[in-house]
Amino acid sequence: MILDVSAGDSSRRYLVYSQVLCATSVVFRSMLGKQSKFAEAVALRESHKKDDGEPLVVTLQGDDLNTMQIVLHVMHGQHKMVPRTLTIERMASVSIICDKYGWHEGLQVMAGIWSELLKTKTKTHPADWLLISWVFGPEDIFTKVSRDLMLVDISDSGDGVLFGKQQFLLADCIPAAVSGNILPY
Repeated sequence: MILDVSAGDSSRRYLVYSQVLCATSVVFRSMLGKQSKFAEAVALRESHKKDDGEPLVVTLQGDDLNTMQIVLHVMHGQHKMVPRTLTIERMASVSIICDKYGWHEGLQVMAGIWSELLKTKTKTHPADWLLISWVFGPEDIFTKVSRDLMLVDISDSGDGVLFGKQQFLLADCIPAAVSGNILPY
């Protein structure tokens, strides 16, 4: 099948195996699985019956195109195409896509490799590490970073809780699964 991934005005198409996506992602298993009633699953089953050589096209919106390409290479075992190092920003983007589609197990090994290299070389806002450690672990990094973030200067702008010298909005820095559990003051 073809994943048509678009972000803003750009889009890219990836030829993928639906079985790989279903085996590695709870989201794709729900969307494309044999028992699914989603339109994509019905269309996939119909395309298999026709066997006309035309792959099903599934559209995904709002994902970083370069990050999705890296993730799909990992999921499909195309290890020569997977970069050995990532920037902290790209790693945060991988975390977002991983969490969105439920690719935690499939990305765990590469995420561990990428994170280890980033720990010693990268200075960044702690929110990046909070996101990465929330999705991939380890728990001790998440605990340390979240504790450090709680100890910084906190203020309320009226639009939401702000923290730190650069005044980041809490919602912009904390994964939704965490910030959704925080009660407003």
